[in-house]
Amino acid sequence: PILDLLPELLSQVFIRCFPMDDFVVPSASSAPLLLTQICSMWREVAIHTPGLWCSIFLSISDSTKDMVNLRTALMRTWIDRSGQCPLSV
Repeated sequence: PILDLLPELLSQVFIRCFPMDDFVVPSASSAPLLLTQICSMWREVAIHTPGLWCSIFLSISDSTKDMVNLRTALMRTWIDRSGQCPLSV
C-alpha cells in the first residue's frame, strides 16, 4: 500500500518524520541516505525532496586527502539535492 502513495505525499511523510532541529551526520544507516536505499521509488522521492538535504554536519578533524575528497563529495551531493533550500553546515 505504501507504493500507492503519491510522491508528493511520501515526500511530506519523509519531511514530517525527519528531525529538523539537528544537523544531519551523513550515514548510510540514517536518513536521508537510508531513505535512498529502501526502493527505487523512495530513492527518487528522497533525492528530490530538498528539505531532507538542507543541513549537514561534517567533522574536519581528519585532514587526510581521502577524507577531504569524501567531505567534498558529500558537500556536492547535499548542495545539489538541497535545491533552493538554504543549506546549514
